[in-house]
Amino acid sequence: MVLEQEAVEETRVAESVLCADVGSLWTRAALIDQVDGLYRFVACGEARTTIEQPTSNVMVGIREAVQDIQLASDRALVSATDDGEIRILVPEDESGEGVDVFLATTSAFSPLKVIVFGERPADVSVALLAVQSTYARVVGTFVDGRDDRWGDVGMADVIQVVDRERPDVLFFVSTEALDLTSAAQSFLNTLQLANTLYDVRERPTVVLVGQNSLLGHLFPAVEETNAVQKVLLAPEEGGGGLVRRLFDAFNELLHERRVARIPGFGALQAWSQAQVQPTATAQAQAVEWLAKQVGRRIVLVDIGAENSQIVATDAHFFRSIVRPGEGLGFSLPRVLEKVGLEAVYRWMPGLMPERDLHSLLVHRSWYPHLRPATRDALWLEQAVARVVAQRLVTALSPSLPETFLDNSGNLVCDYLIGTGAVIRHAPQPAQALLLLLDAFQPSGVVHLMRDRLGLLPALGMLSQNEPVAVGDLLAHNVLESLGTAVVLSGPMKPGKEVLHFRMRYPDGGTYTVTVEAGRLYREYLPPGVRLELELRPVRKVDVGLGPGHAARVQVTGGTVGLVIDARGRPLPSQETLVEQRRQVHEWLLYVGG
Repeated sequence: MVLEQEAVEETRVAESVLCADVGSLWTRAALIDQVDGLYRFVACGEARTTIEQPTSNVMVGIREAVQDIQLASDRALVSATDDGEIRILVPEDESGEGVDVFLATTSAFSPLKVIVFGERPADVSVALLAVQSTYARVVGTFVDGRDDRWGDVGMADVIQVVDRERPDVLFFVSTEALDLTSAAQSFLNTLQLANTLYDVRERPTVVLVGQNSLLGHLFPAVEETNAVQKVLLAPEEGGGGLVRRLFDAFNELLHERRVARIPGFGALQAWSQAQVQPTATAQAQAVEWLAKQVGRRIVLVDIGAENSQIVATDAHFFRSIVRPGEGLGFSLPRVLEKVGLEAVYRWMPGLMPERDLHSLLVHRSWYPHLRPATRDALWLEQAVARVVAQRLVTALSPSLPETFLDNSGNLVCDYLIGTGAVIRHAPQPAQALLLLLDAFQPSGVVHLMRDRLGLLPALGMLSQNEPVAVGDLLAHNVLESLGTAVVLSGPMKPGKEVLHFRMRYPDGGTYTVTVEAGRLYREYLPPGVRLELELRPVRKVDVGLGPGHAARVQVTGGTVGLVIDARGRPLPSQETLVEQRRQVHEWLLYVGG
């Protein structure tokens, strides 16, 4: 991605930055330093995350990852004190030892459990938008409390849910009430009963959202028994502003009740020059910052070991959804239980029997830290990733504005970025590109990228502290460009000509191709090369400007190049599993995966 340097304020404070991201399985560290006055990626290291016995201390994994960087860069970043404690060398000295800044992110904790109470369904929806943006699991929603009932649910049923789930946070939202309503009184009664189930020190934190006059009644009553946060409604505040403030309040709770309790957190925070952030928050900050800089629509997907995330943003819109417990690590069995095995097998190329595929999945869930050792194991992991990403797209789509959707409801964006180990470590870039195309099924012209170095959390932290560093790094391709995809939508009868496109080279030469429906086309276009493409679709076929409308677009090359996707939207589905798997295999061959 090319980022105009003038868009970033030219202020360089720290010369070198060491970043660490502590995941549920792996801890990654990266060193960034100035070379000839510009920030550059120098080296990275990786180690197993150490949050369980016998080494319940995240600092052990961080030190091992940093040791990799020291060996690669021949540069001391940490040292041992006389009592054996490891300390980071801050700031960087004149000889180049140490670093100026250390920043850390983490997702190595369990999600918060949340129950939402609302005066109206719209109130609950506002709370859910904020809660679903980070590591939290909503275990109950109750609306319209009257006469100690919540809708059709009695108080005893609500307390049963509390007793079974033991939530960490109780939300109460009333955006219109000005005085103590029946719903507010029912919430106080519910809270009083719920507190009897907890030890005093473990009672749920309460978040109150509403008008000042209403919270004036609620807040004093709640703070006598529970830790409480209140979010006052600002005059004439839009829904997006309230969701953002709720998100910020919830992140504070996440830090207090989860992040700050990971083993070794005290030493980790002592190293860091900024508050340790949740990984999902940092990644969302990176993408949001980037969208504002380039003024384009960006969608990010992260398929992790225990969590997955999707972010859609442009200069005016932001939406993030985090799905805890939906990843490719120890949470894999829960994912398979939700989606069913056939949903995964339909994305599996090759001829391996289903019973053997099941054995591979079981082995994957037992040993998620092992990289796929065979081609079939690799393809199966990517098949699961497609299903997880599709679930994220399904969750995101209802909240997207019209600018992110075409007339048929297909996703439209300028940049589609993938991260997570399954995408980051795909041995063939074409596999990563096709995974993104299959899962998201975008339409129009889209530039696909992957976070090959795992630097997005670091970029998010730097965007708040050292934005110039983010601009320098993005301008020099720390995100790998996979290439550009031109995706056709409309009637696609296999074998029928649906598009003529012409590539114009810088030397004046041209290259013309006729595209048939039902296929994928790949053209060589190396990274850094930008060409003009003339697109002439047939009647009723759309390349992003309406059915039958011709277009001239600038396309950017990448490690895969230019891909023309004429499979149609939605993607065609075969009647039998065998035929479907054969079709997926052909698609993979088309793009060189």
